[in-house]
Amino acid sequence: MDATDRLNDLIYIGGRLAEVLEQENAALNRGDVQGVDDLLDDKIKLVRAYETRLKAFQEDPGQLNTVDDDLRQELAETGQQLSELMQENASLLESAVSASRSVVEAFVEAVREDQSGTTYYDESAVLASERTRPGARGAALTVDQTL
Repeated sequence: MDATDRLNDLIYIGGRLAEVLEQENAALNRGDVQGVDDLLDDKIKLVRAYETRLKAFQEDPGQLNTVDDDLRQELAETGQQLSELMQENASLLESAVSASRSVVEAFVEAVREDQSGTTYYDESAVLASERTRPGARGAALTVDQTL
């Protein structure tokens, strides 16, 4: 395979990767976790293939001198598009992870608050609640004073 064929291959793979990133970004914007998951295998395969092809040109950049200027320009445009899409993708993924983490933390805190008190009856037989340290589990306790 000559440099032109390898470059065409790299441009094709970059274009496919751009399509997958656009789909994933749209799914992230919709909050479509299953859609993101469905694209993961293709994304991984395309990233690996793109990196492998790109590495060959990085190891021997002189190959690019034998390729048509229009083809080199197309590669530069593909690389720029991928860079922009990957930045957007990273930002969307970070936001999704942060939102998920916040929901989990709020849930955990609600459970802690719900379980952190001990409920008992006071001297006047009225239900009372004594808050203990956060995270402590409540325990049911009765005292038989007839002994």
